[in-house]
Amino acid sequence: APVDVLQAGQLSMHFARVEKSKRIDGKSDDDQKSLSLTRIVAVGEPMVIDAPSYGVYVETKRLEYDFATRTAKFRARNPFATSPAVEEQNDNVLMRNAQHEIIAPSIDFIGGDDSTQWQLVTDGPGQYAGSAEQLNGKKVRATWNKSLSLQPYEGLQVLRLDGDAIVQSEELGRIRADLMELRVRADRTPVATRLDGTVVYETRYVPQQLESRAAKGR
Repeated sequence: APVDVLQAGQLSMHFARVEKSKRIDGKSDDDQKSLSLTRIVAVGEPMVIDAPSYGVYVETKRLEYDFATRTAKFRARNPFATSPAVEEQNDNVLMRNAQHEIIAPSIDFIGGDDSTQWQLVTDGPGQYAGSAEQLNGKKVRATWNKSLSLQPYEGLQVLRLDGDAIVQSEELGRIRADLMELRVRADRTPVATRLDGTVVYETRYVPQQLESRAAKGR
């Protein structure tokens, strides 16, 4: 079975006391509490997540993960780096799976009960490369200057590219706008079951509507 690996130079684990039960008198004490992992912080040059069971690979400098909100914050800059020269070599986070790759200075990912509830937000200039089944598997590339976001809205996923956004492929040609919004439907198909019983789904994003807006005077 594939093994998921987190590689980091430093890993911090944050815990909180969780009350297990009340005493007969209604009070609690330390003996009635247990520790619960609430947050992890990992830094490295680089910090790497290789998770084949989830089909995800990430290279970054810093990761913060909050278990309560299911939020993972990836940053290309490590505020505790001792060598600024190392920081200048690569100021981007790399996140990819079998079909998609995103490169940006920072990426925030918020999980959900299924992929239709996932949220992803990048900050700063970035680029995307991937393939689209709806375009006969042709490669699609995109760039933006401000941000990219993927968020659920009214049963669909809305992909938003902001800041001189450019999308190009052999099938679509080249589209350029200051702001693009692509609404897609997420179709999920079960493909495997992990040892813990969790079902693994493959998600296909089917385009529904594209809107774009150019800057005034252009």
